[in-house]
Amino acid sequence: MWWCGYLTLSIHIKGATHHIHEHWTARVLTRHKSLMSSEPAFYAYPFDAPFSEAVRIGDTLYLSGHIGDDDDGNLAQGFDAEVAQMMANVTASLARFDLELDALISIRVMLTDMSQLDRFHTLFAACFGDKPLPVCSAFGVSQLALDATVEIECVANL
Repeated sequence: MWWCGYLTLSIHIKGATHHIHEHWTARVLTRHKSLMSSEPAFYAYPFDAPFSEAVRIGDTLYLSGHIGDDDDGNLAQGFDAEVAQMMANVTASLARFDLELDALISIRVMLTDMSQLDRFHTLFAACFGDKPLPVCSAFGVSQLALDATVEIECVANL
């Protein structure tokens, strides 16, 4: 959250017989103090994992990467099913913070086959309907956990 304040600067210039007095007002944008001093808050997964599910700093939530596996660690079969399960996992993570997909402001997608990028975009966009889409970066990788073909990292605005 940004707030706007005004700073007034007075300059006095002394001359031989008179004073010139000017006022300059400048608009100053400053981060709200409570956000500037925000310490990271780490949130564990609801199951045993060697890393955090999310980290919150101020009004920003950073989610760990998600793949298309179910609660038992079984990877969905087929690219479309994997993306659907992955997005269900992202939706579940966001729900733990009372957020929905439209809170996403940025995603990073990793694919083991970059020829699937257009298909990913189609499936991903369908999850949002008419809502605005987050910014996106895509990377080709050689391998992902559990031999997944796609992984997503998300950043959300609280």
